[in-house]
Amino acid sequence: MQSLEWLNLHGCSGLASLPDRIVELKSLKSLNLNGCSGLESLPDSIGGLRCLTMLNLSGCLKLASLPDSIGALKWLYALHLTGCLGLKSLPDSIGELNRLTTLDLSGCLKLASLPNNIIDLEFKGLDKQHCYMLSGFQKVEEIASSTYKLGCHEFLNLGNSRVLKTPERLGSLVSLTQLRLSQIDFERIPASIKQLTKLSKLYLDDCKRLQCLPELPSTLQVLIASGCISLKSIASTFMQGDREYKAVSQEFNFSECLQLDQNSHTRIVGAAHLRIRRMATSLFYQVNSSSLDLDFFKEKNHDNFLYASHILTLFGAGISC
Repeated sequence: MQSLEWLNLHGCSGLASLPDRIVELKSLKSLNLNGCSGLESLPDSIGGLRCLTMLNLSGCLKLASLPDSIGALKWLYALHLTGCLGLKSLPDSIGELNRLTTLDLSGCLKLASLPNNIIDLEFKGLDKQHCYMLSGFQKVEEIASSTYKLGCHEFLNLGNSRVLKTPERLGSLVSLTQLRLSQIDFERIPASIKQLTKLSKLYLDDCKRLQCLPELPSTLQVLIASGCISLKSIASTFMQGDREYKAVSQEFNFSECLQLDQNSHTRIVGAAHLRIRRMATSLFYQVNSSSLDLDFFKEKNHDNFLYASHILTLFGAGISC
């Protein structure tokens, strides 16, 4: 058993605890306890699993805390705590997990705070969706202040975190490619967001108090603003310059944004027409420069044809062409 590298106990709902002897699994790299809804605690000895790289505790509904010894898992790069409904806090020792790149706290409804030293972790993704009691944006502001560590942030999910404003230094997260701020009760997004030159996906759905959008990065391929019922104005068309169109799926959704002014209507529709024209031009040149037969080309670009024909229908009521 000492050579065991993978242990999958997924769905063992009757498991209340792990034996202290688990530390004897010296070669263990992955421990999956997803769905162990009866698990109440982890043994202190878990810190002795020095080879562990992935720990999945998602759905451990009765788990209220993690042992301090978890900070000894120096090779841990992924910690999944999705749906740990009883989790109230994280130990300060989590800041010692120098290789941790993924921390998923989605659905940790009782989690009220994060350790101060969490800003020392170099996340690739920080997912805090549905952490209703988490006063998380203060910590995100601190992370944004540590600019020397920001190159590693690629995905940030703060959806439904019950926060009132976005951090002013949001633009410092220069490596972000996806940003999810869904269902957050704020009124504005800082202008610094236009500095996120790698951002391709922005989710703002059901931000019901959001009133305006500043100039956004021209790299956006997906912008979901459906259900933003207070949204009145948009500062940009999300596409500037004469860059070559990249044949990727795109979606710009403003359904239920009934308060948008006429200038914003015009910008949205104009940007959609521009994208369709560039898409058509790009696809035309691909056809003419390719030796592939047309049937193969249509199959390869099926999603693009669908988006070209439907992109104007995504805006919903209140937008007229």
